[in-house]
Amino acid sequence: MKYLRFMKMLEYQQKNIKDRPAFQEMLADMKQGKINYIVAYKLDRVTRSVRDLEELIAQLELHNIYLVCDKDDVNTSTANR
Repeated sequence: MKYLRFMKMLEYQQKNIKDRPAFQEMLADMKQGKINYIVAYKLDRVTRSVRDLEELIAQLELHNIYLVCDKDDVNTSTANR
């Protein structure tokens, strides 16, 4: 059974993803295989740090999860891996 889970993350004022509890919850769900897509309005809503983005992309690839950001035309499900 497939379902969508929406998480509203109002932690955007935090610069470090380690200081964002809802984001950490999402990462834990990702590692447990509960999600396969992360969808965001803009990439800067996901992370503002290049280092954090690099860590996130490594985790996405490790767990076969895709990132889609509407306004920034980011869609890793269509990228060559």
